[in-house]
Amino acid sequence: MVAMNQEEMSVRQTVQAFYDAFNSHDFSCVLEFTSDDWSHINPLGGWTRGRETVVSELQEVHSPFLKGVSDTVV
Repeated sequence: MVAMNQEEMSVRQTVQAFYDAFNSHDFSCVLEFTSDDWSHINPLGGWTRGRETVVSELQEVHSPFLKGVSDTVV
């Protein structure tokens, strides 16, 4: 197994923080792993820009559509 450097570990922690929020369906901690100019491409190819707009969209789809769904980083 190849050892990770500090930069890679930091990136992996950031990605994991997103997936933790995704799996809990709670995006209240997005300030920890996003910037104001967050750009999100959803699974259907839609492109949303701006933290507030992205969080709003995520909350909308996680309520009915993705309720109970989880994802794993490999």
